[in-house]
This record gives sequence, C-alpha cells and structure tokens, in this order.
Amino acid sequence: MTHTAWSRHKRLDKKREKKQEREGLLFRDDDDVPGVPMSNDELRAVLRGLRTGERVGKTSKFPALPRESVTWVDSVSLIQQMRSAVLDPSTRCDSIDVIDGPEQGDDGINHDMPWVVGLDAEWRPHKHSPVALLQVAVRHRAFLVDVSTLMKRPGDDGYVPGNEEAFDSFLRDLFAAEEIVRLGFGFAYDLQRLRRGYAGRLHSLEISESEDDGRKREPIVSEFGETGHPVLGDAVVDVKAVALCAFPGKQKLVRVGLATVVSSVLGAYVDKTEQCSDWERRPLTDAQIDYAAADAHVLTVLFDRCFHHSPDAIATALADPTRPLAAVPEAPKGARVNKRERRDKAEENHRRQVERFIAPVGPPPHPHDVPSVVGDVFEGRKQVSAAFGGDGSSSGRGGGVDECGDFLALFVNVGRTNRRYANEFWVEFESNEVLGSKPCGGKVMMSWFPGGGGLREIASALVDTEGEDGKEDLGKAKVGRLKTPLLFLRPAKGAYTCVGRLDPVRTRVGGEGGARVDFHLVDAPVLHGVDPGAFARLVGVGLTTEECDRFLGSLAVG
Repeated sequence: MTHTAWSRHKRLDKKREKKQEREGLLFRDDDDVPGVPMSNDELRAVLRGLRTGERVGKTSKFPALPRESVTWVDSVSLIQQMRSAVLDPSTRCDSIDVIDGPEQGDDGINHDMPWVVGLDAEWRPHKHSPVALLQVAVRHRAFLVDVSTLMKRPGDDGYVPGNEEAFDSFLRDLFAAEEIVRLGFGFAYDLQRLRRGYAGRLHSLEISESEDDGRKREPIVSEFGETGHPVLGDAVVDVKAVALCAFPGKQKLVRVGLATVVSSVLGAYVDKTEQCSDWERRPLTDAQIDYAAADAHVLTVLFDRCFHHSPDAIATALADPTRPLAAVPEAPKGARVNKRERRDKAEENHRRQVERFIAPVGPPPHPHDVPSVVGDVFEGRKQVSAAFGGDGSSSGRGGGVDECGDFLALFVNVGRTNRRYANEFWVEFESNEVLGSKPCGGKVMMSWFPGGGGLREIASALVDTEGEDGKEDLGKAKVGRLKTPLLFLRPAKGAYTCVGRLDPVRTRVGGEGGARVDFHLVDAPVLHGVDPGAFARLVGVGLTTEECDRFLGSLAVG
C-alpha cells in the first residue's frame, strides 16, 4: 500500500483515537470508574512525580490544570489580577502552597528555585493572521489572555478604552523584571508575530536604541528558518536549551519539537490535536482551553524537572551574562538523525511554514474575487471545500475533482512524470511568430485527464465548443457550465496552492487517448505577481526555458 495523503490522514486519525481512549493522566486509571477527573491530591502527586523524575507506571498524558486554576483575561481588572499573581513577589509563595500543597517540598517544588513564567501564543493558522491568544502560566495556575479582544480598535464591536494600554504595560513590566525567568519554546518567533500583528501599538515590543546594551544583536533564527525578535528574544529562556543543559546526553533534542522534549524529559505526552484549530473563535472550546493552559504550564514543569536533576548547571547558565539558554545550540555537523527525528522536524517545519488553513467565517469568494485568493495555501481538499462554499468534506468522486459551491476544484500533483497521462504545461502565443521573436501576449495552458467515475461527462460539459471528434456531447452532467473551474497545484506530499481560474479551451472525450481537457490558466500572471517562487515551482517547472522566458517577457512589456 502506498503512503498516500488519504492513508496518512487515516493513520493520524487512528493515533488520535488511541490517545483519546487512553485518556491519560486527565482521568484516573481505573476501569471501575472511567472518565472521573483527578482530585487535587491526585493532581499534586502526578505533578510531583513529573517534577522530581519519580514518576512510575506507563507514559500518560500531561495533566490539565483544574478549571478553577485557569483564568480568562479580557479586561483591565483581569489584567490586574494576572499582574498580581505573576509579578507581585508577595503573592508567590502563598499561592503555590494553596494549590500545590501546604508543606514545603510536598509538591516537588524547591522554593529556592527561581520564579518562572511559561509563555506561549496561538493564532488562527493562516499566514497573515495575528496572535489571538497569549498564555501566561506559573507553577500553580494559567492565564489565557484574549489578545484579539484587548487589542480592538475604537469603533470595533466590543472595544473598551484602556484595554490595549493595560496589556502593553503588563508586557513591559513582565520583560523588565530581572528576578523572573521567562520560559518559552521558540518564543522569539511568537514575539515577532505579536509585534507585527499589532504593529505600532504594542510599544513594549518595539525595538529602540535605549534597549541596546552595546552588543551587536542579530535577529534570532530558529532551526526551521523562523526569524524571531532580536531584542526580547534573548530575554526568554528556551526550555529545550534548559533540557540540553540538564541532560547533556540527550543531544537528539536539538532537532525535535515540544512534544518529543516532554516525552523524553518528563515521560509524558502532550496532545497536540487542538494545535491548528481556529484560535479566533469565541468562546473557545473546552478542549482548546485545556490545550492552551497545558501548553504553557508544561514549560514550568519541564524547568523544575531539569533544575531538580542538575541545579548547579542550570543556576550557572542562568547567571551567565551571555544568556546561553536563550537559544538552542546548533546540532553538530554530521550528527545522525533517525526516522522519528526527521519526521518531527518535517511536521514542525510544515506547520510553521505552511500553517493549516481554517475556513474564514465570512461567505465564500465570488468567482470574480478569485484573484484575491490566488497564491493562498491549503493543507488539503477538505480545507479547500470549506473555504469555497462546500461542506468541508471531499466529494470522494476520485480523479482530483470536488464540487465546492459555485466552483469546480481541480487538484493536480506536479512533478510526477511516471503516470500514463501526465499533466503537461505549455504556452500558446497569440501570434504565429516563432519563439525568440519580440515578446507578445501568451496563455499558459495545461492538459487535464479526468479519467473515469463520471468525470468524462464533466469533461464534456466543460467546453461549449465541439470536441475533436466533431460532436458536441454534453452528457448527463452540466456542472461545468454552471460552475467556475479552479486549479490547485501541489508538489508531491505538499500543500495545495490556489493557482486561480481555468478557462476550458478544447476537449476530447473519446479516442484511444481517453478524455482530455486543455485549460487556459487565467490567473497565471496573478500568481507570478503574488508569489514568483510558487509560479516557478508549480507552473514554470513544466515549461521550456524559451516558453517561460517569453511569457515572463510579455508580462514585463504588458
């Protein structure tokens, strides 16, 4: 069986179902009382085992904080409550004792440890969406900051004067507090996205000359090519660097994501099912709230485990003025990468660079508005269906065609030449001049072979003109005349890119070669203007050098 996209999603669904069946540490491991939430004493015992490395039994899910320990922050008064719990030294020890146990050390926390604050951010997984949620967690509780509500502009529904200023003031004091160890996982990129998403409004994140201490600061670039905040990025301790400092033998952690770090250091697993959900929806689901709180809270437990194992090494690194824990050290050249590490890196890189598309809340685009979405990236056919008026599911008719509202979506894999009917790209010029003459307008064309399963009827309905056999055969389906064909291209095992509208030029329904439709890629110039790299990778790769040069030359002249 080949590893197709369909089989890959099926395997992921099975893994997700197994995790949900195990329930993990969120519930008692008791067959007589299934689905009963943990008591506070049980939660303290589990966290103590994770912090001290005394955990026994099978690997289980990292426990969620009780709901009373998770606070939703969307107003000035709640920001003040978060400020008191996170920044006020007088509230720290008492709060820890209340939640984690009345006796010193009973909770696995050495109260000589530095005060730590876990930070994480979530956003709607689209390439231009701003940060919607900021998670701030201490050892005993978590705060979910509704950034999209606090940063509303005057005139927006739900705008409250003072919210933006109070949030900005909290961030400024949080990053200025020298006695606080701020924890993150690749958080420099989150900071940069937060700053760019609300450009010019969060002054605490802006880069100023007064923050320059004389050191030459370069933008922080992660192992996945993400550019982070060059100033505040080194004010946050990366828990992966902490884990490598405490456990020098775990060099494989250099290349993996947070889930693998948690599994290796704590012996637990984090459920990432909600990672790519829609974080701009309000209210969030219970699963989203549990995931968001745990994603920041687990950073504090990771730090405590590392500090408990190697207190001197961690304390020395924290006191180092060069801040070695702000970034993960580079992996040694030639280091062996096993299959699981390569998979973790590929999945994390794919999530960051492509970011799964969540269908917008508004109505689907009109056919005339298609150029505005050319170049957008979609994770799969279900996301395309949801975005263009479908029901969010693939039609299952095969052959790479789905009906989505007013559109007929065609899905084509490029770069596959071992197929019997491989799609071809070429340029048809408006004049009969030979290649190499002066530039003139041209059309990028593509051949499409619909195959069977009723698609030949669609192919015959796509073109109003007569086919090559001299007969007009509309068949049973007239969907092509009623719907606008759209093209989505992707490399092998990649994400789909919207290439735009298709104009059917000619069709051949019968014959030895099978059904075939020749399309004009109407929005090919738009794709080249929006993303020249995508044009070269998806369309230009199928053109000859002469065709590509002449077509691009005609665009420049036009």
